[in-house]
Amino acid sequence: VGVLPTVATHFSYGELCGQYPDSFSSFLSAAYEQDHHWRLMASWQTQHYGPQLPQLNDVVYVALTCLTPLPSLEWVHNYTAAGDQATQAFMGT
Repeated sequence: VGVLPTVATHFSYGELCGQYPDSFSSFLSAAYEQDHHWRLMASWQTQHYGPQLPQLNDVVYVALTCLTPLPSLEWVHNYTAAGDQATQAFMGT
């Protein structure tokens, strides 16, 4: 947990992009692939770390802009795997 695993993840993803350049050859295909992979990672993290998510409550704060129907700033500080809330918060960042 921390900076080193985050950096390793980004470098690893860069290696994947280099190994499969056709999948990332245009802006549209790259954006589609990256969004798809980001959603897969978010779902995996929620499933893998679900039991540990409550440890983040009132420790990690995320501000998300929500359109309900007008823009409003929502603070996220409680994390659960129920209803895929943690995945949605991750995707919102």
